[in-house]
Amino acid sequence: MFAYIHKQNYGSLQYEYIVCQRKGTKDSMIQIQNFTIQIKQTEQNSLSLVSQISSRRQFIQHYQKSTQQKLFQITSICVHFYKCQSI
Repeated sequence: MFAYIHKQNYGSLQYEYIVCQRKGTKDSMIQIQNFTIQIKQTEQNSLSLVSQISSRRQFIQHYQKSTQQKLFQITSICVHFYKCQSI
C-alpha cells in the first residue's frame, strides 16, 4: 500500500491530506473511494486528527490541483505517524 501526502496551509493552520492507495493501482482516483481520507493538523511537532473529509468530490478537487504530491510507502508512514483505515 502507498499513501499520497499533500500539505496545505489554511490561515495559520497546516494540514496534511493522506490518501491510502493499494499498491500496483495506477488510478488513484478510484482508490480514494476505497479508503478513508484523513486530515491531520501539525501543531508543535505533533500530529493530531482534526477531522475526516466527508465529501470525496471536495478532496478530489484539491487533490487534482496539487502539484506537491509525493509517494511514500504506507508501512513507513502509518507505523510512525498515521493510522490509515480502510472503509
